[in-house]
Amino acid sequence: MVAVLFTVLLFSSQAPAYIIDFLPTYAIAKGWPVFTLPFSVLCLIRRRVPGTALLLLLLLYSVGVTPIIGMMIFPVGYVGQIQSAAKMLAFLNVFSTFEILLMLRPRAAEVHRALLALAGFTIFMMWLLWETVPLAVYQSHTSNSLLFFWDLERGARIYAPMVFVFYIMFVITRSQWQGMPRWRVLGLLVGFVTMAIIYKQKLATAAVLASMGASGVFSTKRHRLLLIGLGLAGAATLLFVLAGRDLSNVGTALGGSLETRVMSAFYAIQFMKESAWRLLLGVSSLPQHGDINLAQIFRFHMFFVSDLGWLGIVFEYGMIGTLLVIGVYAQSTLQIWRSTRDGDPWRLALFDYAVYLWCVQTVYSAVVAPGELMTYLAVALYLGLPFMPADRRAALLQEAV
Repeated sequence: MVAVLFTVLLFSSQAPAYIIDFLPTYAIAKGWPVFTLPFSVLCLIRRRVPGTALLLLLLLYSVGVTPIIGMMIFPVGYVGQIQSAAKMLAFLNVFSTFEILLMLRPRAAEVHRALLALAGFTIFMMWLLWETVPLAVYQSHTSNSLLFFWDLERGARIYAPMVFVFYIMFVITRSQWQGMPRWRVLGLLVGFVTMAIIYKQKLATAAVLASMGASGVFSTKRHRLLLIGLGLAGAATLLFVLAGRDLSNVGTALGGSLETRVMSAFYAIQFMKESAWRLLLGVSSLPQHGDINLAQIFRFHMFFVSDLGWLGIVFEYGMIGTLLVIGVYAQSTLQIWRSTRDGDPWRLALFDYAVYLWCVQTVYSAVVAPGELMTYLAVALYLGLPFMPADRRAALLQEAV
């Protein structure tokens, strides 16, 4: 059972969906919404997942309308536009994963073990690759690798999917707020050491810390003032450091990533300003590895819509699509929170991961890998079934009360 759950959760979460370095898992993760479409259809027929209407409306707009708009703006046919819009199909993963879980009927402990195994596997593979892969394999541009990166400021780093590692770190944090065994903190140490030595993503690290801090503030009165004080001290220190340096060089200090995103944002805004309809409806996107991509059109080789956060979603899907995405994410976060009423750290950590996603989406697009939140929503709904009020459970499963 744990092995089956390991596979389902791995591909449903889209963890390998952008690792072009390993083509078999990349292809399976990309095609997972299509492979599991029968389960999604079955779930739509048999269940009443909260927010279904809004989610289907988002899919109708992003996969049905946006590609047509893109064909009128960019010199790319419908096939190319569908390739770009296909990432939105991962929103269906909440239906397929929830239905598969209901069919398998695993115990909560088995789901926990599968998630823990996925986190452990990720950490193990990161250290194995870090010690065995030669430096020549690391690339400075995403066209060559989406896993092994090298830049002047950070050196070599492995941009592995941390969806399960972060989740288990949130589980450990929640368990500590509840006074559970202190030895579990060693798991946090392993996670942060791996992030510092191998992962090296500043925004993700800050978002993890922010989510952990927020969970502490709302979980324990004893540590609340201390955590608030540490947060304020950290913010004050950051402001002090920035005030004492030349702000024109902040982009360079951040590894050039800020400067690159500012330039990308400039090109995106200028393109949308040409017509109010573009702001309202969006302009779609183009496949990164197609014959024609946005980097070529804007003549800026580092232009990636996925690095523009919510601005990138406005660029692709307009204000209409952006509001739909916000609505789906807000509804999903609310449903995850509703599954945590009994204080179980495993389900509270699902909510912490949702908070983490809201933090990183200031930079990383919410539609690049929506399978993360959709998978955790399905897990939250399933694990929360025994604790739901009878009427809500009956409505979700379409059963008589």
